[in-house]
Amino acid sequence: TTHPSPQILSLIHNHVMERYNFIGIVERMDESLAVMKLLWNLDYGDLIVLSAKQSGAYDDGRYNNTCYLIQPSGWNQQQDHEHEQNQSKRQGKLQKVYKHLDEYIASEYRAINLDYLLYDIVNASLDRTIALLGRDNVDRTERQLRVLRKWVESQCQREAIFPCSSNGTRQVEESSQNCYWYDSGCGFACVDRVLTSYKSP
Repeated sequence: TTHPSPQILSLIHNHVMERYNFIGIVERMDESLAVMKLLWNLDYGDLIVLSAKQSGAYDDGRYNNTCYLIQPSGWNQQQDHEHEQNQSKRQGKLQKVYKHLDEYIASEYRAINLDYLLYDIVNASLDRTIALLGRDNVDRTERQLRVLRKWVESQCQREAIFPCSSNGTRQVEESSQNCYWYDSGCGFACVDRVLTSYKSP
């Protein structure tokens, strides 16, 4: 496999920069949201949503019209001793596999894979945008976003009506009045109310 030519790299870069107004990065989600807010003068209510799928709760119930439990983090290790033993046996083999994968990705693969190129382009673009907006400005907005999200979760997570109840019962009709779409944006009325009434300490 050959490396992409400089011309191809330039075309990809220009295509991405010209076609998209903004691309966020999952690993830098709060930073990305803070930048979006500053760029388009968004309200915090445009950025803050309640988590729909949490460890130990249920999914959206769409598959087979059935609510499935999202196993709590560490459930297997706590509940299944045999699984834990099998995991430890496989760990040595996996370490060797991971080592080879890391070496491969760090060398030729990363240089020729266009997904990594896109990721690097977006990362660099985000850094430049933050520099233009001001690092302190972005950091301050990001901190406020986290404070407000935590406050909203403490006030609205129990009030929100999701497609699956806390005991695994489907409640689609009720949730349809409380969510934007399936389990997305559930509790939006509470989120708006809490943010409107929030007073900074």
